[in-house]
Amino acid sequence: MLLTITKFIGFSFLAALLIAIIYLLIVFTKRDIALLFERNKSIQVGNTARNYRVFDPAAEVDNKPVVFFFHGLRDMPKWAELYTGLSNLAKEEQFIAVYPQGLHDSWNGGFCCDKAFEQNIDDIEFVRQLVETIKTDYSVDEARIYTAGFSNGGVLSQRLLAELPETFAAGASAMAGVGNAKGNVLNISQAKAPIMLMHATNDQYSAVDETRQVNRFQFLSAKATWQAWADQYGLGEVTIKDTEADPDVWTYGDNQLITKLYETSHRWPQWRIFSFKNEVPDSTREMWEFLSSNSRKELE
Repeated sequence: MLLTITKFIGFSFLAALLIAIIYLLIVFTKRDIALLFERNKSIQVGNTARNYRVFDPAAEVDNKPVVFFFHGLRDMPKWAELYTGLSNLAKEEQFIAVYPQGLHDSWNGGFCCDKAFEQNIDDIEFVRQLVETIKTDYSVDEARIYTAGFSNGGVLSQRLLAELPETFAAGASAMAGVGNAKGNVLNISQAKAPIMLMHATNDQYSAVDETRQVNRFQFLSAKATWQAWADQYGLGEVTIKDTEADPDVWTYGDNQLITKLYETSHRWPQWRIFSFKNEVPDSTREMWEFLSSNSRKELE
């Protein structure tokens, strides 16, 4: 009897594994499968080797835009590439996608997070050197270099707009605040590029209306983050507006500041891992449409 049960469990496991493999082969794109086997690249920053991934969908095309996407805390570039579908969109829209790797799977966002913040890792210098490396190794339109990130990576993306204002034409930050309730807030006084702030209605870390304490995280609310950027750009009071066209997205200052709420929790708005209805989720495309509508030529 025990042998029969064991054989049944073994058969069930193999059957489930086979079904899972077939499912993934059906729903994964060629790019999804390829990224699973690709190795990271690296550059030397001081005494430390820093890793990154890069996807150039059309080496024969000159002067391509570049999107630097920064993963969340305890996340990794390969995982971020998969759940955002950004490389699939890069292939469709002909831009380069770069996925840097944070030390200890974290980023020094200026007021958080985890070991990168605690050890004061110089992620700004890493990004500065990585941008130069990408410009050397690939055909890049220097007027269309963008930064984007999720959670901890979203904090860094905001910081990059402030500390490398001559590098990025626009930025996007998803599920990330601009500071915490203890008074540690990013200095964004040098920022000038347009930014898209993406938040969630049920975010357990960065709530829409209130500061929320969760473990060591204490992000300012989404509204406080919106207002900080509105103040920097002289846009006045930012409020949630009821519009019939799209009740969850608001534009301030002629595209200088875009805010959007998604009906979700603290994750990339539409994870491809759990929903492969489209190769590129709407949230990723919405981010790209905002970024690509901006150029550094407009800032100069």
